[in-house]
Amino acid sequence: MAEEKKLKEEQAKKDAAAQKAWEQTKAGKLCSKNPSWKKEECEDVANRKYWIGMTYDMLVAAFGKPNHANPSNYGGATQWQWCYSSLTPSCFYDSDGDSRIDSYN
Repeated sequence: MAEEKKLKEEQAKKDAAAQKAWEQTKAGKLCSKNPSWKKEECEDVANRKYWIGMTYDMLVAAFGKPNHANPSNYGGATQWQWCYSSLTPSCFYDSDGDSRIDSYN
């Protein structure tokens, strides 16, 4: 029983050390600043990945502010087109006004 407790304590120390090391990475720092983001999202943003459903804030954290931000409103929610001059894909779209990427090209 005492040996099992010792093993659990050692594992807890290893886990704490690994967590502390991760918090010093770019992804860890992003998660510290954005506690609502999941660990996987922080890692993807840190690695400059993009996906349908990522937020505008994630897009900016990954690639910086867009060169062009174009709103349009046809009587419903404001739709956004965020474009980058030196990125492929170059434009990201929020078609329903929720600040999440719905498509890109």
